[in-house]
Amino acid sequence: MEEGNNLMSTRLSLASTSIRSWAVLLVVGFALTACGGGGGGGGLGSDGPPAAPLGASVPASGSNPLNVVNSSNVAALFIDVVFGPESSSEHTVTVTIDDGGADGVVQATAQASEGAGTVSVGPMDLSSLDDGSLSVTAEVVSSQGSSGVIPMGTLAKQTTGYQTPIKSNVAALPSGQFPTGTAQLDVINSVNANQVTVAVEFGADSDSSLTAVLCLFDGVNTVSVPPFAAPEGAAIVNVGPLDATGLDEGSITLKVEITDGFGNPTTFPGDTAVKDTIVPTPSDVSVPSGDNNSEGWVNVATCNDATFLVHMPANSTFADLVTVNISDGSNIVTVGPLGSPAPKVGEQEQDTHEISFENVDLSSLSDGSLTITGQVEDDHGNLISFAHSPVSAGTPLPAKDTVAPTATSSLIAAGPNNPAGIINIASQSQVSVDVGVLGTSV
Repeated sequence: MEEGNNLMSTRLSLASTSIRSWAVLLVVGFALTACGGGGGGGGLGSDGPPAAPLGASVPASGSNPLNVVNSSNVAALFIDVVFGPESSSEHTVTVTIDDGGADGVVQATAQASEGAGTVSVGPMDLSSLDDGSLSVTAEVVSSQGSSGVIPMGTLAKQTTGYQTPIKSNVAALPSGQFPTGTAQLDVINSVNANQVTVAVEFGADSDSSLTAVLCLFDGVNTVSVPPFAAPEGAAIVNVGPLDATGLDEGSITLKVEITDGFGNPTTFPGDTAVKDTIVPTPSDVSVPSGDNNSEGWVNVATCNDATFLVHMPANSTFADLVTVNISDGSNIVTVGPLGSPAPKVGEQEQDTHEISFENVDLSSLSDGSLTITGQVEDDHGNLISFAHSPVSAGTPLPAKDTVAPTATSSLIAAGPNNPAGIINIASQSQVSVDVGVLGTSV
């Protein structure tokens, strides 16, 4: 026992000049083993105490922060144990992780490094341990049975990610009508395809430790934004502009992936949007002939009750809305929008839809040539403008004339059997009269 006591006294004296407690822990363990008769599973063997590790940690990765056990590594955790130059590969190191519960202990053993180096100990499945703070200890055992145990700090275990629902939708931005149409909620169209804004709604427990990633997916292609910090507290964050021109037409899936401070990801699906950037087919508009007017003309009889006919292509739908503008160059009358009706069947124009704008009051317009334009906007906000084309439509340029014609002269016309101004026996059964008229008859 004297030799053993001297050894312990010497070891404790050395430990008093060192900042490490490893030698103290080893010597106390070793002395107790010797007092108990030596040998056993731990203590001081004939080769002296093994070299203590310098540190241990769970390395950081793209899926977990430093010294964190999360959903990505909980089932196969590795701990890096660092040794100094006095380490020997004949030694083994056993890492024990404890949650403080009665049965909450997980262990793994590996060979120590030869000289300075790092040993990865694992894999260890920590699924059975409680979330929270976990204590880590390391035991090094030499080939001759000497051993020592040293605390290596704590780990944080959190395997459940953020749970408060996150909502997202394609915003109806930019607002207002543009030459190409109007932005709509949960629609990617010709207005915003290259500048999509997604509204992401966070809950009251949101904070900046959360990282969000937004993705739009067409089933093949993905558009995403770089990770951004969540707001502090409840808020709606407009994310964008995003260029969605590379996404296919059709259904678009939105999702927001939230990663908490422990590296646990949670995915929240958003609204399903639709991408439709195909503008409607251009149409033509004309003034049809009626009981009181010639084709292309608005006259005194119809200026308060004019009719305009819009010819729609066969691929138009009930959802296509048509607006017509009639202008004299200074003033404008706008009618509509009206929806496209069903196509005609069994008529010459059965390949078109026709929309009739009736009872149009043009009394505010001046007489003369009229310019007729229009717009077609589909149910997804895509818009195209068109104008009356006399050449393609085969109809005259529309005009307004409300001045009634006035007779200025009349004369019995000369015929084969009578001179001008004379009705005789030969011509009395068939008389022609020339009438001079000021104005037009439309």
